[in-house]
Amino acid sequence: MKDSSSIHVKFDYSEAASAKKSMLLCEKSFLEIIKRMRNYNDLRRKEFILKSRAKKNILEVKQIVEEIEKELPKQEATKFKHKMSQEFTINHELQPSIQEKELTADDLLRMQQIELRKEKEVSAKQRKNHELEKELEDIKEKLARLG
Repeated sequence: MKDSSSIHVKFDYSEAASAKKSMLLCEKSFLEIIKRMRNYNDLRRKEFILKSRAKKNILEVKQIVEEIEKELPKQEATKFKHKMSQEFTINHELQPSIQEKELTADDLLRMQQIELRKEKEVSAKQRKNHELEKELEDIKEKLARLG
């Protein structure tokens, strides 16, 4: 009677080598994933520490500001705010708005140059996106041919 728990399979040398190579590549991939996960966890831990320190510092600054505000006289501050708001409305009424000013030829030229630069930046981004899409399509075609 044969033992049913063990199975024997015969491989050619090339099949065994390719299987071993595949296994090693899988192990390598798993090790890289583990390494990246550990690095990610370390970075998240550092981020948490920095955020908690920042929160603590912000709360300390907020407390100091509140203490300073308590020590400042209230009435003078409100008079100053009122005076500043009156000055702003007076100055704002005297100054012509940007729309009311006449644009010079230099202003128009600068505006056109800015718009051209923006268009060039947009077209450059579109080219890069198109190149990436083309590369992705090439990879998909190669994978389809293989599989």
